[in-house]
Amino acid sequence: MRIYYWKMIVVSLFVIGVTGCGGSKPSRYYLLTGHTESPESRADPKDIKIGLGPIQFPEYLKRPQLTSYIGANQLNLAEYDRWAEPLEGNFSRVMAENLTELIPTDQVYIYPFFGNISLDYRIIIVVRQFEMNVQSQVKLIAQWQILQGAEKKPLITKRSEYLEAVNSENYESVVAGMSKVTIVLSREIAKTINSLP
Repeated sequence: MRIYYWKMIVVSLFVIGVTGCGGSKPSRYYLLTGHTESPESRADPKDIKIGLGPIQFPEYLKRPQLTSYIGANQLNLAEYDRWAEPLEGNFSRVMAENLTELIPTDQVYIYPFFGNISLDYRIIIVVRQFEMNVQSQVKLIAQWQILQGAEKKPLITKRSEYLEAVNSENYESVVAGMSKVTIVLSREIAKTINSLP
């Protein structure tokens, strides 16, 4: 009788486990996207070497879940809506692609730099905020600096802040908004570099 009882418990737990796994919500995965130009509209690339990075993110954004504010001091981690790769790396790659199109140049290198590359300019970015706020807006705050040449002479230091309204019920809309503000930051940096002598 005792053996039968334990068999029933094991079978019940197995059924519950299978049912739970079968009923779990599937995760969705997202990536930032960049600025795109048609081949016909892109100007001839300049002979200019750009180093991008390091790019620093706050620790609370270094996680697979999409993060948003649900209160002044409270964050929500979207358990089933996740980044397909670390946000820091995705952001760096998209920024590099954007600058390649916007400057334009075929020589944008992402930190860490390998080999003996003589950079004309180096862009350092510290991301302060990059998530959806309680007003259903994507908010990007970034402090950035442009350094010149091997001597790393500081040329420009700026703090930029952007807001983009999104549909808070749709994380695809949130990520699209994050992509938009990333493009706007890219445009500001590219415009600054293009204005330098």
